[in-house]
Amino acid sequence: MDDLLLMRFIEQDVTIEEARQVLRWMEQSEANRARFAELQTLWAATLIDAPHETNDRAVKKIVGRIRKKDKKKMPLFLYYAAAACVIAVIAAGIAVWNTWEKNFDYEAAVRQFSCGDKIILKIGGKEEIRCAESMVKILHNHRQTVINDTIEFIDRERREPNVLYVPYGKRAELLLSDGTMIYLNSGSTLIYPSCFTTRRREVYLDGEAYFDVSKDESRAFVVKTLYRSVEVLGTKFNVSVDREFQTFETMLVNGSVMIKGDATDELLRPDQYYTFSDQTKIEEVRTVDATCYTSWIENRLQFKKEKLYKAIRKLEKTYDIRIELMDRQYLNYQVSGQLNLRNSAEETVRMLMETVAPEKLIDEKAFYKIKHNH
Repeated sequence: MDDLLLMRFIEQDVTIEEARQVLRWMEQSEANRARFAELQTLWAATLIDAPHETNDRAVKKIVGRIRKKDKKKMPLFLYYAAAACVIAVIAAGIAVWNTWEKNFDYEAAVRQFSCGDKIILKIGGKEEIRCAESMVKILHNHRQTVINDTIEFIDRERREPNVLYVPYGKRAELLLSDGTMIYLNSGSTLIYPSCFTTRRREVYLDGEAYFDVSKDESRAFVVKTLYRSVEVLGTKFNVSVDREFQTFETMLVNGSVMIKGDATDELLRPDQYYTFSDQTKIEEVRTVDATCYTSWIENRLQFKKEKLYKAIRKLEKTYDIRIELMDRQYLNYQVSGQLNLRNSAEETVRMLMETVAPEKLIDEKAFYKIKHNH
């Protein structure tokens, strides 16, 4: 592995594919992980010696030092001592969870963070990190977790999973230790380990997430939910669970996924959409436009003959608002078009309502009301 690439990874200056390359390399052996730890130590020491030096100069200095230094292994205590001088550690550690506990109560973990206006990462069943930002980026590897610009060191004694809660109005992006990228939508909870077992990769989802799964033919990737499970080897797909409407949805972008049902399994192909209602027990598979189900990761919503009440539900989650429609006959109207989620809630809702009944907007307060939850 090229030292420059490893240093760029430490500096958080890599693409997703480059990050995956580094994470796979670290998974291969303890020697690789020790090598990565050495680079982190040298990076920390360089910052101590020259805190105002630019990243490029620091990297060149470190790489030059690496090529000259003795191959002798650096003591572990020195690694922690040097790193602790320059890194703000806001919790004691991140869990390394080598196996899913058979008796782990997913529902209790989901209920624990069912309200609130901050993104919460519960680490190994103990520490909680609360983030007020509207978007949080999290990256895991075998030794640490990076939350935006803060590094958390892994405590290898912990065995419980991490719980990531994203309230309405916020989102999170998560790069797992195997290189899988997850985009977690508003009003969602993800339960996952910092590192996977050698047998399978398993997470639990409540809400909505888009998965870009790193391919590993020796280990299936499983997304468990309240109603169904999805099993893949490496692919891109969207999963949504709505407790209010008691529905489960999966949209496949590429590759293939297996939906695990109560009695039968369903294999999906690209551009196929699967839905299941826990109330009626009805399952349905149809071919759709994938962008209508995945555009949210690009800060937009795209609709094609979508019922208005479903579009309203998505906006309520996105902006953490409640939308009351005075004339309920419009709830089943079908809407098509695109909404920019970078706009304010008021602008976006008004644009949606213009596609339904523009004549009603002469007195919009008599047509709909918006209530902000926080």
